[in-house]
Amino acid sequence: MPSSRWILASALLVAGLGGAASADATAPTTTIEQRHVALTHGDCGSFALIFEADVTRKLITFYDQDGLPVRDVLVRRTDGTVSNSVTGKSLPSTGVWRVTRYYADGQLTGRITQAGRTYLITVPGLGEIFHQTGYGVQQDGQTIFEAGPHDFEHLNIEELCAYFAG
Repeated sequence: MPSSRWILASALLVAGLGGAASADATAPTTTIEQRHVALTHGDCGSFALIFEADVTRKLITFYDQDGLPVRDVLVRRTDGTVSNSVTGKSLPSTGVWRVTRYYADGQLTGRITQAGRTYLITVPGLGEIFHQTGYGVQQDGQTIFEAGPHDFEHLNIEELCAYFAG
């Protein structure tokens, strides 16, 4: 016999799915873009760091009953490497990052939330040496909340440089 907690959770899930969108709302639209990017970023003295990745960007836009956007969600997945520009020594880098933008009356409100792991670089036996992860809220281009390590944003590349120099 299922527990009452399981039944309640199932009922809430079904109610939540059923109420997720008004029957009159315009169906969400989705666009997907795939590309390969290479970016030289970071001066390690005798070499630079090259971030290279295959990137998939999926944008889902949600609409109200009048067909006006209420929010869009961008999910960016990366699978790539960071390497020494001189020796070619490299490490894998992965990430999944979500950006949500909000609309009022079909116009962007200036409020954006970001969540996820943009970059994670791990060295076997050493652990994480580069990490861009967390949550942030921006309003009208200004950061009003930020949490998590932000090595890429703040150019914290000392551990990467030390690893690739050795």
